[in-house]
Amino acid sequence: MSSTSCTANAPTKTKSRPMPPTLFLGLLAASVVLALGLPTRSIDPVPWRYLVGAALIACGIVLNLWSDQQLKHAQTTVKPDGEPTTLVTGGAYRVTRNPMYLGMALILAGAAVALGGLVALACPLLFAVLVGRWFIRTEEKNAEAAFGEEYVAYRRRVRRWL
Repeated sequence: MSSTSCTANAPTKTKSRPMPPTLFLGLLAASVVLALGLPTRSIDPVPWRYLVGAALIACGIVLNLWSDQQLKHAQTTVKPDGEPTTLVTGGAYRVTRNPMYLGMALILAGAAVALGGLVALACPLLFAVLVGRWFIRTEEKNAEAAFGEEYVAYRRRVRRWL
């Protein structure tokens, strides 16, 4: 795992908003309500939507656990407004700068597919937009303040999502 350490400036704080796990759980609940409660077109056929949904959910869970483990191993924060102490660029972070958010979005997409409601597919999209505006921008400012050109070079190499 590639990483570097340096002293960071005071991190930029996020405004009073639900933290990403709370946002994720709220949108997961909304997916269930939308898929089961609104009479809209559904994703068919049933056996395939369950398999595809389960695969997306499994990939999201694995991605979240893997990236969380990488941050813990590097002894750096997982909190969006926390002070980063190590720039993690290996493992899942070689492919995406935000593997935990991507994992949550995959879980939301998998739930929507498994539940069969097309309207529920709005939840992972809304999640991506909200975390991008509410958290990722702040995290990127904090990382650039902490790691300078090394983070800028990483940001040029690795896409925000995929």
